[in-house]
Amino acid sequence: MELQSQYPLPPKHYTRFTDEAIAAGTDPLLRPPPPLGPGVAAYTVFGDNIRLTDRAPLLSEMGIVQLFPDEDGPGFDRASELKKLNHSLLLNFLELQHILTKRPEEYIAKIEDIRLIYINIHYLLNGYRPHQARDTLKLFMELQVKRRQNMTTSIQSCLNEIKDVFRELEKSIDRVIEPSHQREDAINGHTNGENIDDMVDGIVTNGGIVDSVDNMDVDAKEEKSRYWERKKRLRDYAQSI
Repeated sequence: MELQSQYPLPPKHYTRFTDEAIAAGTDPLLRPPPPLGPGVAAYTVFGDNIRLTDRAPLLSEMGIVQLFPDEDGPGFDRASELKKLNHSLLLNFLELQHILTKRPEEYIAKIEDIRLIYINIHYLLNGYRPHQARDTLKLFMELQVKRRQNMTTSIQSCLNEIKDVFRELEKSIDRVIEPSHQREDAINGHTNGENIDDMVDGIVTNGGIVDSVDNMDVDAKEEKSRYWERKKRLRDYAQSI
C-alpha cells in the first residue's frame, strides 16, 4: 500500500540508520555493497538488470523467440532478414483473415504469431540506430559549417560596403575643400594692386562662394542620407543574426 500511494511514506527500515548503528557497522543493511569484481557484465538495481557495456539486449535474453539467425554469424544480412520477416508478416495476416472466416475461435494464436514477427522486425530496425545517429550528426555539422560560411560572407559584404562609404566620404570632402583652397590661393596670390575687398565682393557677387556653400550643403545632405541608410541596413542585419 505504501508503494502504490501518491505520496508514499519512507521505508520502515530507515529507523535502523542511526549514528550508533553506523558506527558499529554490524547491520549488513548499513554497509555498502562490495565492489564489482572483474568480468562482471551487469548488476541489479531495484530489480532492474543494468549492463556495464552499451549493448542492446538480445531477444533470447528477454525471453523472446528469435526468428532470424545470429547477427554475429557468417553471411548475416539485416536487409534480407527484414524482407523475409515482412513476407512472413503478410502471409500470417492472410492466414488470420482465413481463420476469422472459418475458425474465429483460433485467432488468438495467430495474433501472437504476428506480434512475435513485429517484435523481431522492430529489433532488426533498431540495429540501424547507430548509423542514423552518425548521419544525423554529420548533417547537423554540415548545416553549421554552411551557416557560418554564409555569415562570414555577409559580414565581408558589410565590410566592403563600409569601405565604399568611407571612400565616398573622402571624395566628397575633397570636392568640398578643393574649391575653397583655390579661392584662398587666388586671393592670397593677387598682385595687381586690386583691393582685396573689391575682389571678395566680386566673387560673392558672381555667386562663387554661394554656389560652393550650396554645393557643400547638398553633398553633406546626400552623404548624411546614405550614412543613415547604410546604418539602418547594418542594424537590420545585426538583428537578423
